Amino acid sequence: MQYCPLPVSSDRRRARRRQRGLSLLEVLMGLVLAPIVLAGIHSSFRAQMHALRGSNNAYELQDLARGALDFMIREIRMTGYDPSGTALAAAPGPACPGVGRGITEATATRLHILADLNGDGAINSAGEDVVYELDMILDRIVRTDTNGAVVVAENVPDDGLEFRYFDNSEPPAELVPVLTAGDQDCIGSVALAVKLTAPNPDPNVTSTLVAQAGSQVAIRNRTLGNL
Repeated sequence: MQYCPLPVSSDRRRARRRQRGLSLLEVLMGLVLAPIVLAGIHSSFRAQMHALRGSNNAYELQDLARGALDFMIREIRMTGYDPSGTALAAAPGPACPGVGRGITEATATRLHILADLNGDGAINSAGEDVVYELDMILDRIVRTDTNGAVVVAENVPDDGLEFRYFDNSEPPAELVPVLTAGDQDCIGSVALAVKLTAPNPDPNVTSTLVAQAGSQVAIRNRTLGNL
């Protein structure tokens, strides 16, 4: 009896072709494309990591600027504190007579303040004779008192610290441009602005990271009721 093979259906033929595996051309194409795809994934991952580092550094820089500002505000607020009434000389007037002379220098980048914090009738303890100033050579804000100098903030550009001064009028008037001793006696509030900069860790971004913080602090011992 003669054997006659049964016809093979098209579905079975396709199944057999699939079972044969990849052709040499397909393998070569895979070897060529795989590095390209992996390189794209790696590049995308690196870009995301650089962007994340840039964001984290920006947040950290902003915290440093805010911290430096708050540090100065706490001391400036207590300027002229003199519970005994004997630690500070009284302003002779005529603008603001009788005010304790707690500010001895007030410029755009330097502020010298006095306060008898321990109430002993003298200005000779730590934190009672304080100078804040911008060191443009080393790009930093420095605080100096009887214990020496400490750095409040670093990476401060030449315009990274600004003091502005206002009297106690309604509305407050800014005292400019060069304050006399009489003007200093009439300072009721101080506006501060701090700016810090840092290199951007993202190599795809050429701009520098910048953080700014500003506020205005009223001097407690120079309210309208005391003037």
